[in-house]
Amino acid sequence: MQSGVDTYAEFLLVQRGTTVNGTFSLCSALDGCTVHYDVTGRVVFPRVVLQWTERNGERYDVTFDARVTQAADTLAGTMAVNGQPPGPTTAFRRTAAP
Repeated sequence: MQSGVDTYAEFLLVQRGTTVNGTFSLCSALDGCTVHYDVTGRVVFPRVVLQWTERNGERYDVTFDARVTQAADTLAGTMAVNGQPPGPTTAFRRTAAP
C-alpha cells in the first residue's frame, strides 16, 4: 500500500438492533482497500463504540468511541489503542453502500 496523502480508512458496517458488525479497511487512492479487519460494536444512538484488533507484526486492540451527528451525518470521536489514553480522530462521513 502507498503511504501519504492518498491514504484513507473506511468502515463498512451493518447495524441490527444495538449490535454493529463489519470491517475497518486501510485504503489508498492508488491501490484501493488492501488491509481489512473485522469490527464488532454496539450502538445506543447517537453513541457508537466499535472494537477491532489489528495484527501488523504486533497486536493492536483498538476502540473507537464516537457520536453520530444527524445534521452532518458523520461519525466522530476518539480512538484508543491497547488501553492507552484515547486521542481524537478525524470524522467519518456516511455514504450509501455500493
